[in-house]
Amino acid sequence: RAASKVGGEASVVTVRSNQGSVVLKDVLFGDVFLCSGQSNMQMGASALAKNDSKIAAVTRDQIRVMTLEGFPQHPQHAASNSSMESLHATEIQRPWAHANSDSVLGPDRPWPKTYFSAVCLFFGIEVSERRNVPVGLVSASTAGATIEYFCDKETLQQCQRAHPFQHHGVTLGPIGKEGGVIWSNMLVPLTLMPFRAFLFYQGEANGWDSAAYECTFPAMIKQWRREFGPSASQGALERADIPTRHIPFLFVQIAPDKRTDKTLAKIRLAQLSAVKLPAVGCVPAYDLGDNKSPLGPIHPRWKREIGERLERQSRRLVYHQAAPLIGLDALPPMLESVAIFTGILSKAPVNPGGVYESEWVLSQASPTEGAAGEVSWVAN
Repeated sequence: RAASKVGGEASVVTVRSNQGSVVLKDVLFGDVFLCSGQSNMQMGASALAKNDSKIAAVTRDQIRVMTLEGFPQHPQHAASNSSMESLHATEIQRPWAHANSDSVLGPDRPWPKTYFSAVCLFFGIEVSERRNVPVGLVSASTAGATIEYFCDKETLQQCQRAHPFQHHGVTLGPIGKEGGVIWSNMLVPLTLMPFRAFLFYQGEANGWDSAAYECTFPAMIKQWRREFGPSASQGALERADIPTRHIPFLFVQIAPDKRTDKTLAKIRLAQLSAVKLPAVGCVPAYDLGDNKSPLGPIHPRWKREIGERLERQSRRLVYHQAAPLIGLDALPPMLESVAIFTGILSKAPVNPGGVYESEWVLSQASPTEGAAGEVSWVAN
């Protein structure tokens, strides 16, 4: 069925079979998005509520949200099949609900045990307001998770990651016959749902092996599209305006952290291996450093900006807004060449005292600045 318009009345749906009938009330038809990744996607809206009026007063009947419990990592919890029953039994932290202070913020709980993803929420608010359609948001993220947890067994074998490996002093590896534990426990049951697009914010936990990430990240995207495709989930629900072969995949290029940015820089480059795939969009976040974040520099508080950037990418990749779209198809700076100049490089903080900050940037005017109007610069 076509999407309901915002402000329209919800529907009552009756499903009948030879075993009986089920009545579903307060149903909207719209676009549903899967938001997944590690802690920066999981980071709850309640952590930002005091400083953001859009969250503090959120009441959005046309946005529905659901949160899955993070990191069910024991083998006995692994889903054995793509059943919603297994998902409901073990993994739903908050079932489908209207986006309001109760469902989004919940009681005062320490992060990451907060109710709903801030990035996902800001994205959904922007989409709902701009597209004038109901929006469903599923948050399925886990703090500290490496990308291997999001992959099935075939993908792990393809990238030679199917064997156990060490992470934070713990031996990890695929759990259950489906593969990585998050894929097995949280994502396999969701393949029954027709998603409009995927939103992904992950990479910090793989800073120790960027070379492997260049294989696992694009391979995971291909896997998700295959498993969430029409043969897995959509069937009769397939909509002509959704190219299920290439479900749009929007990801965030991780933000800076002054403590570990030498390793994170390599992951940022590895993340760009995915932009070669069709219908993949990258949202830069290097300018959104937050060295003063109470949750640590690895967790910048600027989630509203991230959500809004993801929405801008969705205009091009999800909703096929016609060109020209200034800035909507932009990628992070890409290294094309290296030149060495004599002289002294000075260092200074970027935007000191401003809202955003990166730790340091080394800069020097190019000898050709006057003639070509260019400036050479190097960032940490």
